[in-house]
Amino acid sequence: MDGVYSSGQASSESELAARRADYDRRMNGMVELGGGKVAVYGAKPRPGEAGVRITQVPAAHPQESLAIRFFDGGLALRGQYMFDLFDLRSKTALNMPDGLVFYPHFRPGQVPFLGHVMSWEEAGRMAKSDIPAGEERFSLPEGVVVELRRPGMPPFYFEVPVREVVSSVNPATSIPFSM
Repeated sequence: MDGVYSSGQASSESELAARRADYDRRMNGMVELGGGKVAVYGAKPRPGEAGVRITQVPAAHPQESLAIRFFDGGLALRGQYMFDLFDLRSKTALNMPDGLVFYPHFRPGQVPFLGHVMSWEEAGRMAKSDIPAGEERFSLPEGVVVELRRPGMPPFYFEVPVREVVSSVNPATSIPFSM
């Protein structure tokens, strides 16, 4: 295909078709390497999807019905959960209102980072005003304790769920011991 381009552009319909066929062949080869599946990361759950979990957030006022919604998002093999802010009354995902911030508290052995938990959109340098309603999402490793800070409210702590490990190994259980 190196000879197809003179200035980086295909110069005829047949050259464009050849360029597209080469691209399709390479992309199909990559999909085959993945077992015929394309990994999708960050997808929000569909209504009724299995494995979705919630942690209800104490209400700041009687009309508020917030929860933290945890879902796979394609991150299970990486030991992480996706999560977002969710309105239980309207059953809709929300973007983080101004003033609400997540702070992680890592356990020993987990690799920590400093500062607040950024949404995927914030980490991608997307302006808050450009994030479509209900599309903001976050991710953290399983088992991390998270602090939600809200103006005028005490901090609320919750834990990212930990998936049960299914294994054919039956390890011995340790028991208390004293000398």
